[in-house]
Amino acid sequence: MSEAVVFNRSGANLSFVKSGAASLVFTGPPFFDDAIEAMLREPRERQRNTVELERCLKDYALSFQPVFNEVARVLSDKGTIVLHTKDIRYGNGLIPLAHWHEEMLRGLGFLPLTKIYWLPKARPRKSGKINDRAPVVGNFRAKELELFSVFRSISLP
Repeated sequence: MSEAVVFNRSGANLSFVKSGAASLVFTGPPFFDDAIEAMLREPRERQRNTVELERCLKDYALSFQPVFNEVARVLSDKGTIVLHTKDIRYGNGLIPLAHWHEEMLRGLGFLPLTKIYWLPKARPRKSGKINDRAPVVGNFRAKELELFSVFRSISLP
């Protein structure tokens, strides 16, 4: 029987986990900083600063390298990582944030197994029941397609 550990903090320091001790890691990047959130909250017709937002999101994606390094350390030889991420719609385009995250994992030797696409069910903001309230992070992303990328860490001979 194995022990499951769930925590809600940065994955950049998993010193409490022995190297190669984890068989599964499920993670997702945290929310964006205030500057990125402000750009994304602009009405779609005013979303024109694509070059600047793409630069900020690329820096954001690259900031996860320490997390992915630590995940690579703690996963067993045949461990699995599930990454919850998404591409970001801005103006009339799509910025490939999920692709950048996936490329970082491939660069560490993880092999892609599958992708699961999920479109969150749209619900009214408020209903009579507390459990029926949909989490609202911002209306600009409320109906965006989300992605669960599944990778396997396989040590080759």
